[in-house]
Amino acid sequence: MLVLVAPVTAMATGAGCYGGPPGEPRGEECTTVVGSGLEITSISGQYKDADQTYTLYIDFYGPNGHITNTGNITVSAGHSTSVYTWHNPHPTALMTPGYYCTEAIIANTGAAIWSDCIEVHS
Repeated sequence: MLVLVAPVTAMATGAGCYGGPPGEPRGEECTTVVGSGLEITSISGQYKDADQTYTLYIDFYGPNGHITNTGNITVSAGHSTSVYTWHNPHPTALMTPGYYCTEAIIANTGAAIWSDCIEVHS
């Protein structure tokens, strides 16, 4: 499946969602980054308005690679997952500037559905 990223820039808290252009799978991945400057308190992800039933997981990653992922989640057509949040165990540490993302991935194939990123900088 096609995976595109629609970055949103945030110096502190930022949020955005990305779904594909017409003709692509329906649904969207939404990302929220909470913090101040390079101090990231948490990152949340949610897959919204699925076009079919999926068993998926949400992957969290940043400029230094993989952060964490959820367990498998089943979402029915026309519905959304809950919001899943990674809480930074060191919320006052300065994080690497760059894009922090969540991505919905089909569990049994590893294929990405959509991803969304927030650019974090000082």
